[in-house]
Amino acid sequence: MIKNQKQASITESKLAELNKAKEELELKKTNYEPIEYELAENAIIGLIEDLENQIQTYEALVTGNFHCLKPKDIEDIPNILIAARLAQKMSQKELADILGIKEQQVQRYEASDFEGASMSRTIEFASALNLQLFFEKVIIINTGETEEIFDLPEGYSIEDIRQAEMKIKKQHSLILQ
Repeated sequence: MIKNQKQASITESKLAELNKAKEELELKKTNYEPIEYELAENAIIGLIEDLENQIQTYEALVTGNFHCLKPKDIEDIPNILIAARLAQKMSQKELADILGIKEQQVQRYEASDFEGASMSRTIEFASALNLQLFFEKVIIINTGETEEIFDLPEGYSIEDIRQAEMKIKKQHSLILQ
């Protein structure tokens, strides 16, 4: 995730370099075996798409064309905090002032994806950004004794339970998307 204008500029430069490398690869296509060329091209295209998505997300945040982030797990919280600050057009200094800490501490937390931040400090950040975080992921611990632990509701089989577990593991939700 791009966290500031400096990173955005660096990412744009890297994107330009990758686009140039792709053009150079295309010019030398005949020097490669078809499979080698395809692998190289796919690798470059994948990197280009990733950087374009990061730039697009950053620009959407800083221009106010932002709707909603959909986190997949708790590890997404640092990106949500940073995105919320960007979307609110709040500088790191302004956030630091609200929290009563130094700007450099906000910079360190963001640079390290809040690795050194305690849970209470992370909650303070969310509160300062007026965020409300909700968790919907359902965790099912399967001991392998599902049939013996409880009686199944009428009309449901053990296979229905297993299919629901697989859907939760894949989509992190039973809710249709």
